[in-house]
Amino acid sequence: MVGIVSYGVYLPSYQMPAEVLQKAWGKPAGKGTKVISSYDEDSLTMAVAASLKCLADVDLQKVDALYFASTTPPYGEKMNASVVATALDLGRHAFTMDIGSSLRSGSNALKVALDAVPSGSSNILIVASDCRLAEPGTYLEPFLGDGATALLVGKDNTIAEITAHHSVFDGYPDVWRKQDERFLRHDDVRYSRSEDYARNMKEAVEGLFVEGGFKPGDFSKAVLFSPDPRSHGILAKSLGLTPEQVQDPLLDRTGIIGSGHGLMMLSATLDQAKPDDLILFANYGDGADAFALKVTDAIENKGSLSEIEKERRSISSYTKYLSFRELVGSHEPSTTFSAIPLLRREEELSIRLHGKKCRECGTVMTLDIQTCPHCRTAEEFEDIKLSKKGKIVTYSQEYYYPTPEPPVTMAVVDLEGGGRILAQMTDSTADEVKVDMPVEMTFRKLHEGGGFINYSWKCRPVREGGSG
Repeated sequence: MVGIVSYGVYLPSYQMPAEVLQKAWGKPAGKGTKVISSYDEDSLTMAVAASLKCLADVDLQKVDALYFASTTPPYGEKMNASVVATALDLGRHAFTMDIGSSLRSGSNALKVALDAVPSGSSNILIVASDCRLAEPGTYLEPFLGDGATALLVGKDNTIAEITAHHSVFDGYPDVWRKQDERFLRHDDVRYSRSEDYARNMKEAVEGLFVEGGFKPGDFSKAVLFSPDPRSHGILAKSLGLTPEQVQDPLLDRTGIIGSGHGLMMLSATLDQAKPDDLILFANYGDGADAFALKVTDAIENKGSLSEIEKERRSISSYTKYLSFRELVGSHEPSTTFSAIPLLRREEELSIRLHGKKCRECGTVMTLDIQTCPHCRTAEEFEDIKLSKKGKIVTYSQEYYYPTPEPPVTMAVVDLEGGGRILAQMTDSTADEVKVDMPVEMTFRKLHEGGGFINYSWKCRPVREGGSG
């Protein structure tokens, strides 16, 4: 039976409490908080972070495919999934595919993986990630968060088997964005909630009930994507579900994190699941997807969401948020340079995080040299995957380099297991950086020289939630 083998959730460090928006605009901005990506994050870097958590105990050579689901891919023409796969250091045989355009793209990817695994794939990684943007001051702004969720789908060692599926589609425009626009649009919210969300979700779930021979009371937990708490409650009641059965939609803790939100809710349910639990999962966007999942004896409750939430920090001002989104100011240096040959030459270290090890004395290094500086043996090296953990040896801080979060900290890091790397630091304040400070590597945007996005590994203070 095909099912979920493992999962991982990534939420950025920053959060924006409703009070920040209320102060900025002088009007109510909902309740709770939403998570927001930093200036050097996008849907691709967050996809890498979530995938690393999902694949922490997995042999990467056994991952046959990667599906990247997003409504906000960094590239409109260029496969984003291939960049994610390179950063994860998957085998060159892995099949990569982008799935997008719909808020339902995360569960679309799950359905495609469900069909593909019986056809011969061993394990398929699906990762849904988004950084959706609302026009400042508009109705949607308080509700949109950023984040990513990854699921590994396969047939062996599954923690939850997918036993049934049902989908419906709808061409009605609820929330949308045209190809040349940055900001989301919406029309009559009350109409779309009742005529699109409620109707499609109810039809998909009831179709699943018929297809699988289920009754509402059969499910230990129901994971229902929701655009708002009121609509969520009305839908659950109309389906005959009790409040105890229904998973918290997490809206006041994260905002809606786009295509990864439904999968994040499912992950939160798996965090608490027990063997033999039956889970209903329904996701919404231009229709709806519904799945039934049976939890197996292999379930391991990661508690992933609670670990991540311990490390939230509030953004200091609304202006800083606008700066992160490049809606005010400009922080890109005018002299930024890159080229495709340079990108190819630096791929092993900057993207795959590979170094080389001397076969004679075992010294690990990151420099592109032909002779070992320790034993002087020439051209006797083997390729090695570098650790993502280390300690700061020394650092410098520059306040004049253009950035929305000064100063820029450049750190020399000694990695566990060998190798020394020079990396820009992120997710930190100037006063917390110290020599011998434990850090972990995180995949981020570096700059946009050469007309394309240059990604690389930066370092940051170690987070309880794990590397990303």
